[in-house]
Amino acid sequence: MKGSLTQWVSRERRNYKKGKLSQEKIDKLEKINFIWDPVEQLWQDNYQELKEFYEKEGHTKIPHQNDLAKWLSRQRLLYKKENLPIEKIEKLEKLQIKWDVFEEQWQEKYQELKEYYVTEGHTNVPANKSILGSWVQTQRASFRKQKLSQEKIELLERLDFK
Repeated sequence: MKGSLTQWVSRERRNYKKGKLSQEKIDKLEKINFIWDPVEQLWQDNYQELKEFYEKEGHTKIPHQNDLAKWLSRQRLLYKKENLPIEKIEKLEKLQIKWDVFEEQWQEKYQELKEYYVTEGHTNVPANKSILGSWVQTQRASFRKQKLSQEKIELLERLDFK
């Protein structure tokens, strides 16, 4: 029974897409909230969940690896591969999505270092005392390995970074 229902649902969706389904059948199916495109419906459901999170928390940094976090990661990947439709990009950007999470994290740590510099007058944060100190050490190591962009080098040098 289950297999035949699945086949029937698939056939109705196919016929609908091809314009081969009568208006009477369309009306009947819509009356029971039939989902014509389950993939699109899943996207919309996840977007709505993300939107509700954003409205409640004021950001879209999903705190742990749950289904929504995985979905958002997939959207970022599709964006990076230029495979996310513009209307979906626009919807996500209304929620202030950051497409490059690593860049966002770098900028946040840079702002922390900037505040530290203003307060302390230097950027020699003890590496073993804080996350910021570890981040500073990572930047120095990245610089030595020539894995730090010129833009980031210039930003750090504005803080007399050694």
